[in-house]
Amino acid sequence: MRKTAICLVAFLGSWVTALAQAPAHQWKVVQVVHLTQQTSAIPATTLFTATKIGLYRVTLANSCEGEGGDSQPPYWDLLLTSKATGNVDVQCDAGSAGTNLITLDLKPGAPITYFSLAEEGIPTFAYDIDIVVEQFQ
Repeated sequence: MRKTAICLVAFLGSWVTALAQAPAHQWKVVQVVHLTQQTSAIPATTLFTATKIGLYRVTLANSCEGEGGDSQPPYWDLLLTSKATGNVDVQCDAGSAGTNLITLDLKPGAPITYFSLAEEGIPTFAYDIDIVVEQFQ
């Protein structure tokens, strides 16, 4: 009985050690877009198409040059579209920036697209965009 108890404790101890060493799930970057000094609208562009089912995280950032930051038009509007979310956007006016973080549950073949457009007039300032797509693994 004593030998059985010792073997059981040793087995459970090795099992706990093995679990403690198992790799943790983490986010892996699968696509990055970095565009600077944009002065016109960007047409709809495919950013990423899922190749396997899973959880994806998308970070959008839009920053505009110039002085102001007073939330007054005109704006540059960066939009992300997918079947899972519809449209998600980030706006900026002169001298400001905006960010947005969304999580998507995608199936293989599901595309994510982005585009930008001018809102409430034609901005005279340039803008930068950053988009990062990560997959949970």
